[in-house]
Amino acid sequence: MLAALVGNSLLIFIVWKKPEVRSLTSFMFVNMAVVDLLVTLVMMPWSIAFFYTESKWLIKGATGDVSCRTVIFIAYVTVIASIFCLTLIAVDSSYAIVYLLRRRACFRKPKILTPLLWMLSMALMFVIPVTSDFYSLSSKCSFNFEI
Repeated sequence: MLAALVGNSLLIFIVWKKPEVRSLTSFMFVNMAVVDLLVTLVMMPWSIAFFYTESKWLIKGATGDVSCRTVIFIAYVTVIASIFCLTLIAVDSSYAIVYLLRRRACFRKPKILTPLLWMLSMALMFVIPVTSDFYSLSSKCSFNFEI
């Protein structure tokens, strides 16, 4: 967890301080670093606590319900955002190889692609808070697949 925090924070700091390294690929790496930081700060402690508490959710009541849904939502959004970042890097690289001498200004706008990536990730995973359920009697945080 410490290595993930230091490494990802260092990558974000370098891209923030050095304007000459700012490109679509570096912004996608920053997005992946943000995703990794979310995994490090939210998912890793949750996974460790889940392992040691025998799959029980320690927070009860309405706060437990909201936190259960939020943690599961963040888990799935980070996975989808990471997949989208890798896909954009691959498309950008393949486009640069295939169309070596062409300008590609319309595709390479990180200020548009980055929020779009996150909004699309959240929109696609919006079903997760709806389908996840918190069982207060057994203190379980799980999915409810009943329609």
